[in-house]
Amino acid sequence: MKWFKYFFLLTLILVMYSCADQREEIGGIVLSGKIENPNSDFVVVTLEGIPDKIVLDTVYLNGEGQFILTADLDECRPARFFDGKESTLIYLCPGDSLHISLNTTEFDESLKYVGKGADRNNFLAEYYLEFLDFGKNSFIDFFKIRDTAIKEYVGIVQQHQKRCTDYLEKSNLQSDFPKEFVRYMKTRIYFGSMENYIYLFYSRSLDTSDAYHYYSSQVKTQIVDASGYDDPDYLSSEYQWWLYSILPHVLSMDIREKHEGISNDRTKLDSIIYERLEELLTPYEFQIMLFSEIRDLSLSYDLKHMNELKPIVTKYVHDPILKNRIDSLFIYVSNKLEQAIPDQTVLYDLDAPELEGLSFEDILASYRGKIIYLDFWASWCGPCKAEMPYSAELSSKFEDDDAVFLYMSTDKDSAAWENMIKIMQLHGIHYRLGKNTRKPVFDRFGIKFIPHYVLFDQEGEMVKNNMTRPSQAKTESLIRELLQ
Repeated sequence: MKWFKYFFLLTLILVMYSCADQREEIGGIVLSGKIENPNSDFVVVTLEGIPDKIVLDTVYLNGEGQFILTADLDECRPARFFDGKESTLIYLCPGDSLHISLNTTEFDESLKYVGKGADRNNFLAEYYLEFLDFGKNSFIDFFKIRDTAIKEYVGIVQQHQKRCTDYLEKSNLQSDFPKEFVRYMKTRIYFGSMENYIYLFYSRSLDTSDAYHYYSSQVKTQIVDASGYDDPDYLSSEYQWWLYSILPHVLSMDIREKHEGISNDRTKLDSIIYERLEELLTPYEFQIMLFSEIRDLSLSYDLKHMNELKPIVTKYVHDPILKNRIDSLFIYVSNKLEQAIPDQTVLYDLDAPELEGLSFEDILASYRGKIIYLDFWASWCGPCKAEMPYSAELSSKFEDDDAVFLYMSTDKDSAAWENMIKIMQLHGIHYRLGKNTRKPVFDRFGIKFIPHYVLFDQEGEMVKNNMTRPSQAKTESLIRELLQ
């Protein structure tokens, strides 16, 4: 079959260059590549966008891990290249003919680009390794230094920003990047510093010194004054994080300090924050900020607060794309919350008066004779919810066996627990740990983080604490071993 392999490679090269000529004429791109040890059978390329990311294309790999993608593109913009759960940022411009090579055993370290557009994308790969990779010594881990003296902390952030800027300027002199890309990177670096500054206000230590007040005041001013940054690239995730989260957070802190007791009046607090945001932002920035508020609330299905925000959204959001997207989010959340709990689902709230005397040992004893797989989760826990489809698939494989899957919610809010079961249409047997059971259960299994899984055998003996997740193949095999 060697002849076929070389024939395919030759064909791929010919097609790539043929497509490149045609795509350059019409303002499109050609993206090809080879992946060693791929994580998936296909790759996905998405374009950054407002209000939503756009899937540019999904392309299957051949037997050699190769692919080729052609698409229309009318302007330069950041994108993301996905191979399974791993991804990398790329920057595409009309006329690009870019070839990617990587080995997933060292995903970021192995990334290499050739062809038109390679310079800026090789720069992005190098920039990540130099400044954003947690595994590199040169990365500034702001979580580790956030409790240092504030003067030194501010100095580290400023030094980090200068290093990033110098790196960009030096690389641009060598490669002469497109002006759109330089604008995008300058936005990333500047607003990335705003993100690094915000860690000051998440500090675990309470610093009441004059120096803290002086420098924290300076930092807050800098974050607010960033609203005057000239011509930001709205598609920068660092800019969006400043707009959606950092700026409102700092304004909220400032308003709480100036208006004693306002924290207890959310409506008034929000009203003052939005007045300030309207003053600081352009009309379009204010609209995308409001959209982000609605989007974030929709992710937690918080229809109550979405409705509270609706009058201001109606007043200020006029962009048709943003308005239509917001309307669709209201409909989506409303429909989800109106669903009934599935017929096959059983709920036990251990705070209910009739169940307050039920201990965790009583629960386990009632399933004696079955393999028990405990799933500790909560409605607010993203990784927990991501495992639920795998759990549903796995439990269905054992529905005719002596095995039971018990879902133990750690939610303190019973309504949030029930709503998420409706929203996700979760089947099975669900318990919400009550005020009398939550701490003893957490202590017994040493639970510090969720999701957390525990496996018991048919005699009621614990086989494995910190059990593997439903998505891991080993979980099914371990349960099957116990059933033999």
